[in-house]
Order: sequence, then C-alpha cells, then structure tokens
Amino acid sequence: MQKEVPEGYLFDGGAAQLPLKLAAQLPRGDVRLNQPVMEINQGKNASGGATVTVRTPDAAFTCRAVIVAMPPHCMGRIRYTPPMPSVRDMLTHSPPMGNVIKVLALYQTPWWRGKDMSGTGYGDLRTLEFVADSTNPAPG
Repeated sequence: MQKEVPEGYLFDGGAAQLPLKLAAQLPRGDVRLNQPVMEINQGKNASGGATVTVRTPDAAFTCRAVIVAMPPHCMGRIRYTPPMPSVRDMLTHSPPMGNVIKVLALYQTPWWRGKDMSGTGYGDLRTLEFVADSTNPAPG
C-alpha cells in the first residue's frame, strides 16, 4: 500500500494556474475583473438563483450559484440578502487573527523525506519547529 503524502497534491506549474484554466472553459465575457461585488441577493431572480450587484460599473448579474472565495474580512464588505447567520457574520467582521510570520528556507535536498517526515510542522517563538515542503517529488 502506497503511503499518502502531502506532496501528492501539488500541481506542476503551481496552484495559481487553476483559476486561469477554469476561466478559459467559461464562455467569453463571463469572467469579469476589477468589478467589486457590493451585494449578493439570493432568490431575487426568476430562476431562484442569485443576483450579484457590482460597483464598477454599477450593474447586476444573475446566476445559478455564487462562490465567494476571498478572505473573511473582505467577505464582510458584501451585503447579503437574506443576511448571513449571525455566527458567520461575526466571523467576517472580526476574524480571529494571530501573530504570524512566514519564513522560506531552501535546501539542496529534501532531507526530511529520508527520515519519513512530511516536511510540515508548526511552532511558536519558543519552539520554532516548522518546515513547509512545497516541492514536487515527481514532476509531471
């Protein structure tokens, strides 16, 4: 049985290519950039889907479904009809944030794999036990 490792979920070319490839499969003009969403109104249109109102230019679009993929504090800037549940709304207006620092270290070889380690760990200022392995062991 093959051992499942986090590296098995990596993409050649990086994850940033996913939205570009998804957008390429949509009809021309369906992807709109630089149009901040002001309101998402579910059930307002005849199809029972949603109406999305954007600020630039002031316009509204209808759709079957909406995916909001952004940080919680940005989601809180959108008006939702009907309103989000209070617990969800509280998360968007005051997300729990910690003191975080990211560090990037490059090694000649992934030495942790030889020790049967995943290359991922977490710590605090007292322990400093963290390594994030983002290399693809089998490109292609």
